[in-house]
Amino acid sequence: MNKHTLTCFITLTLLAGCGFKPNKVETPRWTTEILAPLVKAPLSPEEVIQLKEIKFGKEVKMSDAGIPNGTYPLIPPIPSSSLPAYVIPISADVASITFESGTMKMIIQNNLPINVKAGTVITIQTGTTVFFTHTLPTNINPGDTYEINPEYDVTGKTITENVTLKITNFSSDGKSGSVTINGSEKLSLNFVIKNLKVQKIGLASNNQIELADTSNFSIAGSVVKTGEISGKFVLFSDNQMPIQVNAQGYFLDSTKKVIDSLFVGTQLIGAATVDGSGFSNSTNTSSVDIPFSIQKFEKIKPAKYFKSYVKVSTGSGAPVVYIRSTDKLTLQLVADIKIKIENKTN
Repeated sequence: MNKHTLTCFITLTLLAGCGFKPNKVETPRWTTEILAPLVKAPLSPEEVIQLKEIKFGKEVKMSDAGIPNGTYPLIPPIPSSSLPAYVIPISADVASITFESGTMKMIIQNNLPINVKAGTVITIQTGTTVFFTHTLPTNINPGDTYEINPEYDVTGKTITENVTLKITNFSSDGKSGSVTINGSEKLSLNFVIKNLKVQKIGLASNNQIELADTSNFSIAGSVVKTGEISGKFVLFSDNQMPIQVNAQGYFLDSTKKVIDSLFVGTQLIGAATVDGSGFSNSTNTSSVDIPFSIQKFEKIKPAKYFKSYVKVSTGSGAPVVYIRSTDKLTLQLVADIKIKIENKTN
């Protein structure tokens, strides 16, 4: 995705040229109608929230294992013990994500002066529910990296806005030589959830997420002189999601300076209604007319880019509202434009 929250609203070259030489000298004039769908884009939950992957991690210091900064003649073996539990924030916008499919990789980099012994258990919890647990099958020596293989299958699992990382049964052989601890020594644990598809996303009520994306755009290239352009674009929307969307599009020149906007102000696409559990139970259908003229055409003709801007807002009908994989936001922009073409032959 290029992260495509709303696909470029306009991707159609409005006019195509044709050679025409009449049998006698005259000025043929005609009016043609164009009625064409420009965009039909069902947006998935991943696209609305711009969700491609989820990354989080934690750095563990020697002090977490009970060894403060200082110089030591040696570090004795550390028997099996539990390190402090770590709360890791995942998202400020998303309350929960349930995965339809996806995998998670875990990479551990040991920059401690001691090894981490096989049998150490890494656990991620959401509340009291275990999301992931893994027992190290081998020692991770100082300077070494360990990566889980195969990656962990997250199908059917739910991750929340905060997770708890626990390291239990932690043990080490220690270090026999002199060592200085200054706080820079770390055990880094990093997690990446990728190739994901969402079963449902929970969003807190009265929440706002702002998204933007820029795509290449061209409406130039016509070899026909147009005497008149009039008509309208019509934006149809069917929203099955419990979120309202304020949409706007901007036409940009080659320096990405704004030339014109698609709407006068943002266009509101209303949310579907929700039941008491926060799931949508309706489809909000609407349409809006956008006038189009020769002046508009000439103004946006130099445009090289189109920037879509979206503000997603959740309602307040339930503490948390959920977007399911079956919920779609479909946008269809249709051109209903009359073009008067003048082709003069002397």
